[in-house]
Amino acid sequence: MLDSVLRQFEVSGVDAEIGSHFGTSVLDPREVVRLWGKVTRGATHSQLAHLRTCSLQSGLGGNVYVASAAINSCRRCCEWALAVDILEKTAAAHAKLDTAIYNAVVSACGKGRRWDQVLGLLAQMDSNHVESNTITYSAAVSACETGGVWAHALDLLAQMVATRVELNTITCNAAVSACEKGEQWLQALHLFREMADIRVER
Repeated sequence: MLDSVLRQFEVSGVDAEIGSHFGTSVLDPREVVRLWGKVTRGATHSQLAHLRTCSLQSGLGGNVYVASAAINSCRRCCEWALAVDILEKTAAAHAKLDTAIYNAVVSACGKGRRWDQVLGLLAQMDSNHVESNTITYSAAVSACETGGVWAHALDLLAQMVATRVELNTITCNAAVSACEKGEQWLQALHLFREMADIRVER
C-alpha cells in the first residue's frame, strides 16, 4: 500500500509524510486529519480517492474527525461526489454525524452545482435529527441560486422562518438573485421588502 500511496501523491508535496504514516500498521487519527488538512486545491480526484481508501483500510472509516477533514478537503477541491461518498461511508460505520460535517458536504455539493443533492442532504439531516443552521441554509440557497431553481430557494427561506433559523444577508441576497435569474421580478421585489421589514441588510 505504501508504494501506491507515494505514486498517487508524488506531485502533492506531502508524499513523504503520507508514506511515513501510512507505512505503519497503527495510525494516529490526529496525523491522518493533519494530512487531509494539507491537501491543496490542486489535488486530483484520484489522489483524494486514494487517501480516502487508505483511511478506510486503516480502520478510520468511522472516525468523524477524519471524515470531517476529508470532506473539507473535497470541498476545497470541488469534489462533491467524493464528499457525499465519505459521508455515506462514515454514516454506515454508525458514527454520529453533526451539523458541521453536513454543512461541509452541502457546501461541496453547492460548489458542484448539485442543488438536487443539497436538497437531499437537508432532508437527510431532518430525518436524522441533525440541526440545520444559517450556514446550512446559506449554502443550500446559494446552490439553488446557481442552479436557477428560484422556487426551491424561496422554499428554503420559508423553512428558515418556520424553524426560526436566523436569516442573513448572504442567504437573502442569494434568494433574490435566484428570482432575478428566473425573471421572477415581483418575487424579488417582495423579498427585498421583507428584508427591510425584518431588518436584514441588503
